[in-house]
Amino acid sequence: MTKTLRSALLGAGLVLGALSALPATASAQGCNTTFEVVNRGAEPVMEVHIRPTGTSGWSRDLLGRSVLGRGDRLTLTPAQGGYYDVMVRTLTGRVMVAAAQNVCRLATVTVS
Repeated sequence: MTKTLRSALLGAGLVLGALSALPATASAQGCNTTFEVVNRGAEPVMEVHIRPTGTSGWSRDLLGRSVLGRGDRLTLTPAQGGYYDVMVRTLTGRVMVAAAQNVCRLATVTVS
């Protein structure tokens, strides 16, 4: 079963989609928390941050000095299962957030 979530963000005309797929494999947290952020948009992604849903602070920039160009992927593995918010910032400063993503079922977050 595959589920797609798409949401318009900040009036920028960009969309951040999340694709979740079953099944998840077992791990120490009871699920596979690994997922990818994929840039299918025209703009480079300059920053990627995550946080547990319901918390206030974002992680450090998980790209560091790297950039996600069109077609590039970043693999993330949160330490614990549960719901996370995923935020990206593009070269022009557009911010997109996919809120409350269940990383136990999440396969890909696509920036388009």
